Amino acid sequence: MRLAGAIALVAVLAACRGPILVEPQAAARKQVVLYATDWCGYCKQARAFLAKHNVRYTEVDIEKSPEGKRDYDRIGLRGVPILVIDGQPLKGFDPRLVAATLNR
Repeated sequence: MRLAGAIALVAVLAACRGPILVEPQAAARKQVVLYATDWCGYCKQARAFLAKHNVRYTEVDIEKSPEGKRDYDRIGLRGVPILVIDGQPLKGFDPRLVAATLNR
């Protein structure tokens, strides 16, 4: 009985999460910068997410651009990807957080 209850709870929680939606009009008003590298798997996922949702963004490869690396260092976070949406830095890639920030 406990296992069935746990499975039902997981199913309900998964259903509550629903699809990730990005409002095109809200996203179009945002300035988005992606600090990334070529080899980073999460950077690749972030690129794919932004492309899928037609979000315009500027990508800065922190290993190829000295100026971009300086800008990245000023943010004060470590690791990639770093998405900066209207001046708000987001560390790592969490599609729900990115969508929520774009939709604000």
